[in-house]
Amino acid sequence: MPSRLARIIEAVLKFLNVKNSKLIKRIERLYVRFIPLKIIFRYNIGRVKILGRNTITICHKRTCGSMHIVYLHGGAYTQKAFPVHWKLMRTLVDRLRCKVTFIDYPLAPEHNYLETYEMLEKSYVYLTEKYHDDEFFLMGDSAGGGLALAFLQKLRDEGKSMPRKTVLYSPWLDITMSNPGMKELEHLDLMLNVEGLIQAGTEYADGQSDRRLPLLSPIYGDMNGLGDVAVFYGTHEIFFADCELLREKVKEADSRFVFFPYIGMQHDFILLPIPEAGRALEETLLFLADTE
Repeated sequence: MPSRLARIIEAVLKFLNVKNSKLIKRIERLYVRFIPLKIIFRYNIGRVKILGRNTITICHKRTCGSMHIVYLHGGAYTQKAFPVHWKLMRTLVDRLRCKVTFIDYPLAPEHNYLETYEMLEKSYVYLTEKYHDDEFFLMGDSAGGGLALAFLQKLRDEGKSMPRKTVLYSPWLDITMSNPGMKELEHLDLMLNVEGLIQAGTEYADGQSDRRLPLLSPIYGDMNGLGDVAVFYGTHEIFFADCELLREKVKEADSRFVFFPYIGMQHDFILLPIPEAGRALEETLLFLADTE
C-alpha cells in the first residue's frame, strides 16, 4: 500500500491536473539553465562541449572513486532536465562517492533522434577515453530510460565497450504507444497521457516511418548480450504495461534483467520525495554493488 506521503502527493497531482494542463511547461521555464549552486560549491565539476551541448561530470571533492554513472534524463524527448534530476544525481554521488555524468542531449522538435544519438555516442566515447580507468554504469528515467536501453543495444551491436550495469526508472520503451494496456492504465496515471506521448514520439522520430525501430522503441530490439539491467516502475503509470511486456520478453534472453514493480506508484516516482523512492534508491545501490 502506498505511504501516506505518496497518497498526499498523488492528491496534489490530481488537484493540479498535471497531464491536462500547461503546468509542466510552466515548471520547465523554471529549469536551472546553469549548474545548480549546490553542485558548484559542493562538488568537483568537469564540463565539455560536445556538438555545442554540455556533458557535465560531477564528483565529491573529498572522495571520487572509479564508479562512473552516465545519466540520461526523462522528459518525453522534448523537455529539459528538472532540478529533481540534479538532486538524484547529487544523491548518487554522495552515497556512492562515484562520478556522475549528465548528458544534455538534443531535444525534439528542434532536433531528432539521430542528433540525440550522435551526441550521446560522442559523449560516451569521450568519457570512456578520458576516464579510461573508470567502471561505467548507465542510468536513465522515463524517456532517458528508453534511450539508455536503446543505446545499450546499439553499443552491443557495434561491438563497443559496454557499461557494467544499467538502471532504468519508468522507461519509455515504445513510442508507438501500441500496447492496448496503456489506454486501460491512462486513468490511473496522473502525469502522462497516450495522445501527448504519441505527439512527442512523432516529433522525436522526425519523419522516420518505422517507429518500431529499436533506436526509437527499444522493446522491439534484441535483448541478448545486454548484461545486468534493473527496471523500476509503478503499477499506476502508463508504462507499466510495456514494462510487464518487457518482463515477459526477456525471459528467453541471456541478459540478467531484474524487475522492481512498485504497487500504487506513479510515473517516475523515483524523483518524488516519498519513502518509496528511498526504498527504490536503496535497491538501486544494492543492485549496483552486487558483484555476482
